[in-house]
Amino acid sequence: MTALLLSILLYVALEVVFLGTVRAGGGGWAGIDLSSPYAQIAVMLNLSWFSWVLYADSIVSPGGSALVFTAATSREVYSLSRNRFLPEWFANVDGRSGVPRRALLANFAVGLVFLLTLHSWHQIIAATSILGLFAYSISAISVAGFGRAEPEHQAGWVRGGRLLAPLGFVLATLIFYWAGWAELKIAVPVLLAAIVVYAADGVRRGFDLADLWRGVWLLGYLGALLLVSYYGATAFGGDDDVRGPWDSVLVAVIGIAGYVAGVHSSVSHLRAHPSVEGEPGAEPEPEPAITT
Repeated sequence: MTALLLSILLYVALEVVFLGTVRAGGGGWAGIDLSSPYAQIAVMLNLSWFSWVLYADSIVSPGGSALVFTAATSREVYSLSRNRFLPEWFANVDGRSGVPRRALLANFAVGLVFLLTLHSWHQIIAATSILGLFAYSISAISVAGFGRAEPEHQAGWVRGGRLLAPLGFVLATLIFYWAGWAELKIAVPVLLAAIVVYAADGVRRGFDLADLWRGVWLLGYLGALLLVSYYGATAFGGDDDVRGPWDSVLVAVIGIAGYVAGVHSSVSHLRAHPSVEGEPGAEPEPEPAITT
């Protein structure tokens, strides 16, 4: 708690220092065009040594976060493979290091696609933020689906889910659209490609085709969102065929329709396949053997 408070105070102090260096004359904020504000302000104050420290820190400090995410995402791909959402090939673990190297290679390939197709760091952050938000938004449908199909398992859940779930999903849909066409045209095809890989692997494994059919709503939802983004307002990178605020209204309607269809599909799936995980007597699936 103390470390958190100190971090907040440090960031607030940095902002106060930055604000204090901006003079009222010379255009004020409109006259500022700094790609690295603190380092360039240090140069202006003849603190060249401090600017080099700031530049070095901007390279080193993301390294820790990068290492954590590299390890975490590799385990996520491994877990998806173990849960049959990805081909079993990715569940292979190296015998000497204990690292899912194939999962690491998959993440490297995805990262390489982002680096080659996006032209700036800001676009990469925007696109990956959309993908992250999408993962959270789908949880609203999962919560609603479980709540309707298995209400007896809702003890201790967050109250107000019937209101918060649809509201959260619609707001997330609006945020997707407001992110702009430039980001959506990258993020949505990535999602669609992942869906195709999942469906193809499901067919190969002999999944029930009815289960795959229940997920068709997601294709329609993403396709409609991408279409409105392309023809939407120029403020969000569209062709301005659908102008504001009607573009946002249309996207909200798409969000509502997607939520209703998603919950219906979720309930249908859960009732067709009652969950057994976590019930008394249920045997956990054994861990796969570590191979080289």
